[in-house]
Amino acid sequence: MEQNPPPPGRKPSAHGFTLIEVLVAVSILAFMTGILASIAGQASNLWIRNESQSQIRERARTTLDLISHDLKQAVVPLSASTTGNYQFGPKFCLNPGGGEGDATYNYPNSLFWYAPVATDTTMGDLAMVGYYLRPNGGTYDLCRLLINPSDTSYTLDSSLDSLLTSAFLDSNAPAGSTTDGDGNTDYKGLVFKNVLGFWITVYPGNHTDPYKLPERVDIAMVFVDDQTAIKAGTISPGTGTDPQQYIDSLPPALKAVANIATTSVNFMNR
Repeated sequence: MEQNPPPPGRKPSAHGFTLIEVLVAVSILAFMTGILASIAGQASNLWIRNESQSQIRERARTTLDLISHDLKQAVVPLSASTTGNYQFGPKFCLNPGGGEGDATYNYPNSLFWYAPVATDTTMGDLAMVGYYLRPNGGTYDLCRLLINPSDTSYTLDSSLDSLLTSAFLDSNAPAGSTTDGDGNTDYKGLVFKNVLGFWITVYPGNHTDPYKLPERVDIAMVFVDDQTAIKAGTISPGTGTDPQQYIDSLPPALKAVANIATTSVNFMNR
């Protein structure tokens, strides 16, 4: 079959692309590839962030479960006085301070008591136990104090608030010799890092009966992940009585990633 010749003045088609067309196509492809890579990177960072948030929330829940476990076993032990009688004294001590305690360790809240949770039971199982904050870097570490009956620091004959000084805590919960990569030294008894606030509320609020534990103790903790703590630097710790109000007062970027965990322990007037 014969093909018609091209019209006069027009060259036969080479059926290819010009250099300009190739350059335009490559530019468009590179542009689209860049957009897709950016979207993939953002999605990956979001997944990593969500995974990190999920893990830190799980650790916070485990920490509050530990506190609840210790609190549920709280007792108010008797101790011998110098006259041979027995007394209760302040053995369930919220936020010790005043003239005896050290304000460095009772901000914003701390709680100490006795419970049968000793790890060395050669002299009984009733240990001194409690939770408090220690400043470390730009945030706080939540630490657990545990003094076994066999320890020389253990006593039932003194009020807890007279023992909880900086010297006592530095002796029984000293700083470690290693760090976990954030540049801050870890303390003995560390249970949770990067805490912004730790709130403890005892009900009823006027509870003063030394023969009974309070009816209920509510605990709240506000915290951030390691990456946020490193980027944020020094963060003002939580104050007041409402942790949600504290979160609302944070800068927007910090407020968006701050977490809160709560728990409550009922004693039923044991």
